[in-house]
Amino acid sequence: SQPPRGKSTRTLLLLAQFLGVQVREVKVVLCRLPAFPDCRLVTELGELRLDSSVIHRTRLSLALFLYQGSVSVLRGSSKPLLEANFAFQASIQALVGAGRISSVEDVNLDIDGLSVRVLSSLFQYSQLARRPGQPGGAGLTSYAAFIPKVCQVKAEAVSGQLEHTDGVSQLSGELSLLYLCGKCTEVPRAGLLP
Repeated sequence: SQPPRGKSTRTLLLLAQFLGVQVREVKVVLCRLPAFPDCRLVTELGELRLDSSVIHRTRLSLALFLYQGSVSVLRGSSKPLLEANFAFQASIQALVGAGRISSVEDVNLDIDGLSVRVLSSLFQYSQLARRPGQPGGAGLTSYAAFIPKVCQVKAEAVSGQLEHTDGVSQLSGELSLLYLCGKCTEVPRAGLLP
């Protein structure tokens, strides 16, 4: 394990009170996916905006807005094996101590117009088997401080569709409103996930 990089975090927190980023028309293509070796992942963002502020040097507030985002898994020139369209707003409140983020207090995620379409052939190309000697999830405990104490997710106009590759049969569903709220009753710390 490496010692914490407090200096770079302090600089980030100093700049966070003046930070505002807006990005438009972004396209990212990943050509090598471990779980789908013959496919590529295409992510497109219409507009992404990040606003941040630091309150009394102890509370970091982040607001993230995404308009017209999409994610696709493509194989060759055929139609997408997986296609998702969405927009969301997220807000995060975190406590800061000694120049580091000590805990995430509150996370709110508001998803609008999430639609997911999956072709059944996607599962034929997946390779999820873990190789022998590959490390597991033990290293994730070092990120326990980033587990939020309160997390709320609201999704409106959610739709999903599972379509057989032959195009004859499909399973679809719609949900007007989904609301999830989770609360962490223990203090998250390394080595003990709550």
